[in-house]
Amino acid sequence: MKELSRFLSYGYGFLVKNIHAAKRGFYGETWDVQTENGKCFLKIDYWDHHKKGFQNSLPVIQYMTHSGILFIPKIVKTKEGCLYSGFRQGTAVVFEHIPGELSEDYSTVQLLLHF
Repeated sequence: MKELSRFLSYGYGFLVKNIHAAKRGFYGETWDVQTENGKCFLKIDYWDHHKKGFQNSLPVIQYMTHSGILFIPKIVKTKEGCLYSGFRQGTAVVFEHIPGELSEDYSTVQLLLHF
């Protein structure tokens, strides 16, 4: 958790109060983050097969949220104004927090069948 806190402090300027695993997402790591300014959601994708598509989808997500679609969480940009950053060997994206969880569990094999 200390490594994630340092990463978020350096890259996003957050003062992290608490980080815990989020109950959502199909791949990579998902974290609920409590900062001095509220909650956010961190998604880290390590899957080489998926990272580029994940990165390329971020401008679309940004466009949709800027167009007023409220059920998609807004992307929180890095201090440098980027939509994503690198953490370890993954693509890390911070989103505004939307409460909820996704409790379905899919294996990587099941996900690959959709590509």
